[in-house]
Amino acid sequence: MATCRHGNDAPDETMDGLHENQGGRQRHKCAVCAYERGYQIGRSGADLPGGNEECDERLLAPDAMIDSLPEAQGTTARHKCCVCAYHMGFGKGHAIAG
Repeated sequence: MATCRHGNDAPDETMDGLHENQGGRQRHKCAVCAYERGYQIGRSGADLPGGNEECDERLLAPDAMIDSLPEAQGTTARHKCCVCAYHMGFGKGHAIAG
């Protein structure tokens, strides 16, 4: 399990499988925290909010969510795609909420 210094966890295989993204709003943001935010939305049963921040996989996330993520300097989640992490967390949470 990947753990960030902000107290969140995400599956290692999820973090390992994310492509890198060092540009735009996502630069140096914590992908583990992004996963957790998506997971919580999924568990709540709410729809996944769209947004304007697009990644290489053409997935979208809200700008405000990306902007609010803490920095991840020197961790396994650094330079990983926060948009993809957010979507993967949502999928996992949504499956549990079933």
